[in-house]
Amino acid sequence: MSAVTRIGLFGGSFDPPHIGHFIPVRIVAELLQLDKVIVIPSALQPHKRAGAVADGEDRYLMVAETVKNDPLFEVSRIELDRGGVSYTIETLEEMSKRFPGPDYRLFLIIGKDSWAGLDRWKQADRLGDYADIVAMERTITDKKHFHIRREKDVTFVNTPLIDVSSTVIRQRIAAGKSVHLWISSETERIIRQKRLYHAKT
Repeated sequence: MSAVTRIGLFGGSFDPPHIGHFIPVRIVAELLQLDKVIVIPSALQPHKRAGAVADGEDRYLMVAETVKNDPLFEVSRIELDRGGVSYTIETLEEMSKRFPGPDYRLFLIIGKDSWAGLDRWKQADRLGDYADIVAMERTITDKKHFHIRREKDVTFVNTPLIDVSSTVIRQRIAAGKSVHLWISSETERIIRQKRLYHAKT
């Protein structure tokens, strides 16, 4: 009997993607022994009504270029191709068809702030029907090893606190300041070539 393939699902606007996205998720993948993490750029996040600054194709390209040489990660167009508001429940329903049990087990990776507001998500009570919910607690720790804490409906994973945000990165780019090492060299190249996030002249 073959082993179950454990797949993490990690969504967001990634506007742009940065180290604060991928380092904590790698810790999650290691602790939960995930075989793969699928990164899912959203078309339009329901709780970010203003929408992304960069369009979906540019955000997808930045993520794809960032993870292209990393065997843990792959990027999916599932929400961009579906279009409209990106509801997680719809993504999980489709992913569960692409990766059906019992050969696959899905893990929805979210931030602790998202977990706290999960009751506002569309059909939040059904998310657990399709995936294990994993919430990242991005806390400062002096422990040598990160840890897992399980509760009834969620697994909390203690991950590094990396005080980097897409908003700050966009602000720095608009101000002409360096974001080197905060984002991948591939993302930096795309931003420069397409003049994403630069101040309007």
